[in-house]
Amino acid sequence: MAYRPPDLASYRRAWSPPGDKSIAHRAILVASLLRGESRLRGVPGSADLERTIRSVMALGVRVERRGPDLIARPPTGGLVEPEGVIECGNSGTTMRLLCGLLAPGRGTAVLTGDRSLRRRPMGRVIGPLRAMGARIFGRQSDRFAPIAVIGRRLKPLDYRMPVPSAQVKSSLLLAGLRGGVEVVIREERLSRDHLEILLAAQGARMERRRGAIVLSPGASLETIDMVVPGDPSSAAFLVVLTLLVPGSALRVRDVLLNPTRTGYLDVLRRMGADIRVEEKGEWNGEKVGDIVARSSDMSSTAIRRDEVPSIIDEVPALAVAAARSEGETDFSHLG
Repeated sequence: MAYRPPDLASYRRAWSPPGDKSIAHRAILVASLLRGESRLRGVPGSADLERTIRSVMALGVRVERRGPDLIARPPTGGLVEPEGVIECGNSGTTMRLLCGLLAPGRGTAVLTGDRSLRRRPMGRVIGPLRAMGARIFGRQSDRFAPIAVIGRRLKPLDYRMPVPSAQVKSSLLLAGLRGGVEVVIREERLSRDHLEILLAAQGARMERRRGAIVLSPGASLETIDMVVPGDPSSAAFLVVLTLLVPGSALRVRDVLLNPTRTGYLDVLRRMGADIRVEEKGEWNGEKVGDIVARSSDMSSTAIRRDEVPSIIDEVPALAVAAARSEGETDFSHLG
């Protein structure tokens, strides 16, 4: 019997996605370095985020949930040496960013994860941290976790990213922030810039100088009081569903509109999607608004190399859209 899709012709809804995980990870880690109490609203429930929360708690940060709010208060004397191994689960973001956070610290920390994470490449973050003077070691000639970090004083870094990576970039910025040294990062193509935006909003000396990102030491940062915008990656799947089901319409409310995260909307529009974006303003430096999508007839396209960093998490959703569109869509340059 031929497959018959469910009758969703009357599917017309408004929906608010969970908070953005990329921003939440970074806000929790930055809050662990600030003096005083930080308050984050809209932090989603997530196994990966729970790993980041437990990691900073192992470093002495008091973290609690108060209704929809997450409250973080670092120890008075700064982060402490963990008593045991820090378990990062399956969260590469937790592990890579912690490497930078721990590099200029005190004592020794060991990071590990599940079987999958222990097979993911870590040399891309260990290498530049070593260039800053960090004492950091990984399994199989510094390629994989477990990773040992022995805190020490760092030196300034001027680094050109061989491949765009928001995780590596964020790790280096966290090392510079905690270590009190200048970090210059040069990217051929801009990757997610949530940490740069967050640091600038809290008073850090962040600037773009001749195409480079520059973090200069010396600024006194304010504690964080922010609402985490909705996750555009989570929204991508329901947006694609709406486009493919005849008669459907969807408004995604209060979603992050950072251009490094909304490349999939440009691709879908190029395919003929009826998508409108309504900006509402900025939350802690990040653009936020609504995405309105309506069912559409779509045709094929080709993904450009320069688009890949801004769509990498949404490729599965785009592949579903491509499978239901006319013609052949080219997803090259994804390596």
